[in-house]
Amino acid sequence: MNDMGRKQSKNLKENKILTIYTEGETERIYFSKIKSLLRKANLKINITNSKGKSAQNLVDYAEKTEKKKSKKDKSDVVILIFDKDENDLNEIQSVLNRKRVGFCNESFELWLLLHYQEVKEELSREKLLKKLKEVNPNYEKTDERTIEEIAQLLDTAVNNSKKLFNKEFRKNPYCNIEKVIELLKEN
Repeated sequence: MNDMGRKQSKNLKENKILTIYTEGETERIYFSKIKSLLRKANLKINITNSKGKSAQNLVDYAEKTEKKKSKKDKSDVVILIFDKDENDLNEIQSVLNRKRVGFCNESFELWLLLHYQEVKEELSREKLLKKLKEVNPNYEKTDERTIEEIAQLLDTAVNNSKKLFNKEFRKNPYCNIEKVIELLKEN
């Protein structure tokens, strides 16, 4: 299946269904908070955590889940959210070429840090976490209250993400989550 999202006539479906599949719990919590912030009446956003650590596992999970859905519940748009983890760069390239994807190199914490500041250097996972805790001492990976607080700074994150010097996913830091946010705002 080349494009997991599909179009339907407006007569068949009143609201557009957008499903975001994430590989981690932090990502799921974050996009749940974004869903609440955007308050789009005509858009149904489902967020599902695949609990997988590979880009291909996430693709497989999303495709399998979409196939099981009834016709009226199928997604119009499917987005995958994942970070580098232990993913093979060629596997990541394959997914990026075929799917709507929000991707961070090195980790999703890069996107969260962009809510506070620009990032102008390569950062390991450990350094990202340290910098994030410097700007938000309460940050814990799956703390819903803190993630909701971070999500409130969405416009800053979008602007800072556009200023990242790496436009190549293989290089750290790289993040294109702002494209997912723009897609959510458009629909």
